Amino acid sequence: ADLSNITQYWQYGEAKRKAEKWKIDRYIIRSNNRDIGIVQVLCKRILGATIACRINKGPILINEEKCIENELYAVEFIRKRYHFIPFFYVPYLPMHPDDFWKITNMGWKNWDIFGFPSGVIDLTRSVDEIRASLNSKWRNQLKNAERFQYRIQTDSCRFEEMCDLYEKEQHEKKFTGVSKCLLKEIAVLRPSPLCFFYIENSEHKIIAFDIFYKHVNTATYYIGWNSEEGRKNYTNNLLLFYAALSLKESGVKQLDLGGIEYIYTEGIAKFKDGMNPKHYRQMGEFFKVG
Repeated sequence: ADLSNITQYWQYGEAKRKAEKWKIDRYIIRSNNRDIGIVQVLCKRILGATIACRINKGPILINEEKCIENELYAVEFIRKRYHFIPFFYVPYLPMHPDDFWKITNMGWKNWDIFGFPSGVIDLTRSVDEIRASLNSKWRNQLKNAERFQYRIQTDSCRFEEMCDLYEKEQHEKKFTGVSKCLLKEIAVLRPSPLCFFYIENSEHKIIAFDIFYKHVNTATYYIGWNSEEGRKNYTNNLLLFYAALSLKESGVKQLDLGGIEYIYTEGIAKFKDGMNPKHYRQMGEFFKVG
């Protein structure tokens, strides 16, 4: 597939199972005696009974079989295995009016018409090309941050502290984000898909960090945090640019910025757009019962 994603990555399913007690069912999709796709289904159970199922940004189909008809056929086939319970489905395919109509025409109800927008940075380009593609304001902020000559660290030694800082910000700013429990389960997966980048000040306090989730040839911006000192010195620009180059060196071909949503998080969206990514938008969530 052109673009893999975290939620269909099977390691992620394992972490969800341990952290949030989902049951995970997995399927291989076949056509004419050959494998053409995979899908991971999360099942919520109470007292041993399944009460709801969800396919999040799937199924993943090989490029030549990628179309809404094949995706819907697989989803409907799977849904019928879970009798008369709510079934939730976030399509993998990007937003398109015709595809949206085909889904709703089959009886699926949509409760998120805006979908899931993000952007991708092509890491197969040279370092100079990546830097030149930044918008001028973003590039100037990066230059300002570089003048401080911060040392960017990439170990996981202070992971617990990062989790605490992120959790505190969740409470203060009242957003859901990723749970601390899920973060910890992902961190202990082997091999761990998480890549860490953080900066300390002269007092060895973390002033900014970014954590990325690496899956196949893609890495996705997962969570991040910035202190007042970090914001003042544009550490976010420095971390994101350095991370892109580091991930490129490790063989990652594309960096997903992990959501560029102007409706709810305009400031974050403007910041990420400073890297001039290629935009895409996946369709929102649908549901069906019976």
